[in-house]
Amino acid sequence: MKNKLAALLVAASLTAGGQGLPLRQAITQGLEYSPQLRASQARVQQQQALLEQARNRQLPEVSVSGQYMQLNNPAVRPGFPVKDPAAMAQMSVRHVALAQASVGVPLFAGFKIRYGIASAKFLQKAAELDVARNRDEVIGNLLGAYFAAFKAQNGLTLVQQHLERARQRAADFSNLEKNGLLARNDLLRAELEVTNLEATELEAKENLQTARYTLNTLMGRPGETAFEIDSLGFRGLQPETSSDEWVQKALQNRPDLAALAQRQQAADMALKVARADYLPTVSLSAGYINADIHPMLTVTNALNAGLSLKYNIASLYKTKAHLAEAEARRQELRFTRQQSEDGIRVQTVRAFQAYQQVGQKLPVYRKAVEQATENYRIVKNKYDNALATATDLLDADVALLQARLNLVYGQADVLQNRYVLLQQAGILQPADF
Repeated sequence: MKNKLAALLVAASLTAGGQGLPLRQAITQGLEYSPQLRASQARVQQQQALLEQARNRQLPEVSVSGQYMQLNNPAVRPGFPVKDPAAMAQMSVRHVALAQASVGVPLFAGFKIRYGIASAKFLQKAAELDVARNRDEVIGNLLGAYFAAFKAQNGLTLVQQHLERARQRAADFSNLEKNGLLARNDLLRAELEVTNLEATELEAKENLQTARYTLNTLMGRPGETAFEIDSLGFRGLQPETSSDEWVQKALQNRPDLAALAQRQQAADMALKVARADYLPTVSLSAGYINADIHPMLTVTNALNAGLSLKYNIASLYKTKAHLAEAEARRQELRFTRQQSEDGIRVQTVRAFQAYQQVGQKLPVYRKAVEQATENYRIVKNKYDNALATATDLLDADVALLQARLNLVYGQADVLQNRYVLLQQAGILQPADF
């Protein structure tokens, strides 16, 4: 009865609430700490600045300059007839002062400014989608570490339970052997089981320590921080759907695929920018000048305004290389996106199949625990009545331990694979934890 109760408690360990580190808390802390996410968010800010720079290109260029030069007795000769050349020759220019202000407004630049702004917008959106993609990657790493710690912790608990019983059995067998009621080899088998379980316990402790250290690191905590994994809220299987439906969800919702689409549109704009080199540029300019060449000349309030037209003839033979580069980049992104779509299809189908398989195994694991528990009870009763050997009892105990471990790992795998499927489909949300 004790063994059956223990098996039921283990099977229910994933459904019961408990004290410890909840999965949602681990995910939240990991997302807040993640350097990967912070770096991607910094790249969003960088793209926002680049977008602002692109918009600034349509604003007027305003400049103000001034000069003052002290001269050292230069020879001054006017370029026009003067009435008194002798007096002119005696003039000495002492200094020259200039003040100038100018304003230039681009009117037409071959649509480069418009296309540049559009390209920057697409790249900014792609950077924002990269944040979502990196967020999913961080969550995936946290899930892997959390479930590894959960398995190690619960596996260690089960091993320690069986180790305690094995030690008590070995002690009982030792007393029976001393009194000549048990064969020596049966005692050795019982002691060997203790040794094997002790080795398994050491390995389980090492696995738990490694898993805890990994999870602590991903959460930004000291690696040696002690914690207990909280009991998982077990969720049942999703309604049956086809893998094709999950693939369609992935193609519609995956942020990495959406980011590639944005970059492809940015590449289209870059190609248009390159083509704009064939077109002239037109700008409006205005200026204001003050000049003082003392004592010969003073100019004040000299205003000017006009249009400027510029065409770079070299663009006729230089732009072709820029167009080839832009077109190659556009083609690269097109094929990269196609490759990504193929990869997403494969990843989603694999995740769907893995989720279905672990779901199908779970009832088998539950039944195996019931069978192993009942088998151990029957063999124990037979052994107590000298109808079964010690070997039969030890084998039944090992089978029960393996069945319990399979159930705990299987229940954890169902939930983990559920999250993986949602992640591959691009629809994993905080409410899912």
